[in-house]
Amino acid sequence: MKKKIKLATLFLTLLFVSQITAQTPGYKGDIPKNLMTPNKVVTPLGTFDFYDGMPLKETAGKVYDALDFIRGVDAYLNFLPAVNMEDLRNGHVELGAKKCNDVVVFDNLMDAQSLFLTGNASTVYASAFLDLEEDGPTVVEIPAGAGPGTVNDAFFRFVIDMDAPGPDRGKGRTYIILPPDYKGDLKPTPNTPKDNSTVKVKVGNETKDVWIVKSRTYRNWIILRGFLVNGKPDVA
Repeated sequence: MKKKIKLATLFLTLLFVSQITAQTPGYKGDIPKNLMTPNKVVTPLGTFDFYDGMPLKETAGKVYDALDFIRGVDAYLNFLPAVNMEDLRNGHVELGAKKCNDVVVFDNLMDAQSLFLTGNASTVYASAFLDLEEDGPTVVEIPAGAGPGTVNDAFFRFVIDMDAPGPDRGKGRTYIILPPDYKGDLKPTPNTPKDNSTVKVKVGNETKDVWIVKSRTYRNWIILRGFLVNGKPDVA
């Protein structure tokens, strides 16, 4: 029995020694090659050099430069809609539309002189900007038969549709746009396909059926369209 134990011990010792000799040079264990960091990596950003798995100073600098560039591009792409919206607002201000109740109305169709993102030359436009930080909750009256419209926030994100695609379905309605930090009694109207009901709210001296929505930003753009009749914009 003792001889068997000694032989087993000797066998394990020999096995352990053989494993040591098979270890990755410079390491205390055998590390698979696919887990090791190579000394040189060729990338579209340049050649990265490593020593013992650690990036050299020049390589680390290249990586940080690449991260700065990527984050800069990401910031540019994320803010492109906001920059476009601010340019639109500044254009309105230059035309004299500085308040929420100043509306720019097109008396003709767009042409090559109209610098709008996604604008078209087949409908008449009415356009206005809201400042919910200065004005607070803002009432918007949409008459029956107005062309399809929408409200976008400062990042060009959807807030609510109006007229035919909106909850009034072309019949006209009173809308109240709430600022993002609003904490009053008014609650946003449930917006589901089965619920186009309104909320009764006192607006001025009248009690009206209104649709309430809260925006995620203070600046908001209202854009309404009017259709051509016999190819002319007069009716719109």
